[in-house]
Amino acid sequence: MAFSGHPQVVEFFRLVDNNSSVSNNSSLAAAFSRVFARLPHNLFNENRSSGSHGGSSSLIGGGISGNAAINTETFTNSNVQLKLCPTRLATMGTMSDIRALEHQTIKVPYEILNKKFRMAQKNIDREASHVQSSIAELEKMVNQSKDMIADADKDGNDNGNVSNDDHEPVTIGRINELLVGVVNKLSVLKRKSIESITDEINAANVCKRRLDHLKEYYIMNSKQQHQQQQQQQQLQNNHQQSEPSSTPHAPLLSSSSAPIITNEMDDPVIAQWKRKRMDRMLVDHCLRAGYYETAIQLAECSDIENLTNIDIFLVCKDIESSLARNETARCLAWCHENKSKLRKIKSTLEFSLRQQEFIELIRSEQRVEAVRYAQKYFSNLEDLGGISISNDLLRVMGLLAFQSTTHVEPYKSLFDLNRWQQLIQQFRQENFKLYQLTNASIFSITLQAGLSSLKTPQCYRKDGNRNNECPVCSEGLNKLASSLPCAHCSQSRLVCFITGEPMNENNQPLMLPNGYVYGEKSLRKMADENDGKVTCPRTNESFNFKAIEKVYVM
Repeated sequence: MAFSGHPQVVEFFRLVDNNSSVSNNSSLAAAFSRVFARLPHNLFNENRSSGSHGGSSSLIGGGISGNAAINTETFTNSNVQLKLCPTRLATMGTMSDIRALEHQTIKVPYEILNKKFRMAQKNIDREASHVQSSIAELEKMVNQSKDMIADADKDGNDNGNVSNDDHEPVTIGRINELLVGVVNKLSVLKRKSIESITDEINAANVCKRRLDHLKEYYIMNSKQQHQQQQQQQQLQNNHQQSEPSSTPHAPLLSSSSAPIITNEMDDPVIAQWKRKRMDRMLVDHCLRAGYYETAIQLAECSDIENLTNIDIFLVCKDIESSLARNETARCLAWCHENKSKLRKIKSTLEFSLRQQEFIELIRSEQRVEAVRYAQKYFSNLEDLGGISISNDLLRVMGLLAFQSTTHVEPYKSLFDLNRWQQLIQQFRQENFKLYQLTNASIFSITLQAGLSSLKTPQCYRKDGNRNNECPVCSEGLNKLASSLPCAHCSQSRLVCFITGEPMNENNQPLMLPNGYVYGEKSLRKMADENDGKVTCPRTNESFNFKAIEKVYVM
């Protein structure tokens, strides 16, 4: 996968991946120092030209994206001293976002392109071999004609048709027939080549459109994060000028003052892109849930048909429908079409299908045909992927001695019609493995991750006093998140109940006499509007602003 950006970031990602111990190191500064010791001194220089780079690293998945505390931190390792550029670090969160959520967006069309390429290669090679065999036969006939003419001239035998007892007579009609055959095979080769190359180009265009779509978000989000970093730096500079410190040092942003990327802060273009991503997630979720018409209509309304995997799921739908009708032909054809891939993932789907066909023959009392079927398809287990299935095969062959109404296990289970549903589930799992799709939809995974990151014990208070702004506290999502773990917060963040803004050095927490804590900004605004009086929004009690005390968090 390629995106335009700073070329040296690729080297950074590669070095981090090669130092797997970085993500496990207890000291982040020491880990960065060890990696930076191997980097060029101008890796994060703002004046370096940008280019294309790949976007994968174990570091960005390790959880440093968005941590503004390393914005201006300087890491030192022996004689190496580097200062991180906030612009470059801001892009790490974007790449982590793309890698976590968009893997199947690129992987599926890539697998389709790879499949089209292999098929094109086989088709062209096959037709080319047919042309070569026809040309070889024509050359053989021409050479035979020359030899026979030479022999005839030598013997003084000059007749109308050249013939020999040891060879087929060579006539103009025969040579013309071979020439027509060569022309026909060349026409077939040309047609198959055009069809195969067209399919490859279409598949490559799908990959390009999706890459351009992701590249658009990468560029826009990087620009937005860079602007927010500049604004935050400007605010810090202004704050330093208004409150000069006696000990000069490089300021570090606390996690509470780090810029938080929210939907309200997004540019309209980025918000539009995220709406498209949400629609893509919903289409994928609907397809997995079996709501095909809903998914197609949503994709058409959002104009994202080329960004979804609808075609893959429609093929899956047809095969699952045929299995639900107790038909195996479509699924077996799919297995044959993807035989090499299924062999690599050690799939037993084809054996399960053959096994079911054998069972159906016995169920219909066609035992002789069942034996012939077993001899044809069960004699060579390597054709079924070389997987150890001898025990299953022995049980299946044992069905020849039982009726379909038997109550003896495990033969009763083999005759169970519910096995068709098991075949549908097995096919679905193998299809997901083939295209490297996750078992659960990205929408479901993202929703669970989001709910878990927001969930706290306060969301399940029995007194009903919950935060109206918290999604987990809402009635519907509260039930969905009940089985999910609570968020792991290594550093707490205080948020004002009134405004929802973080309480930090710029918005200090203040405690009312009744014990409730709110942000300074909201309480001062309330006091200015009510002649120095503030009212607790939870208890509706009023207090004088002078009675409020500051809260210090250790």
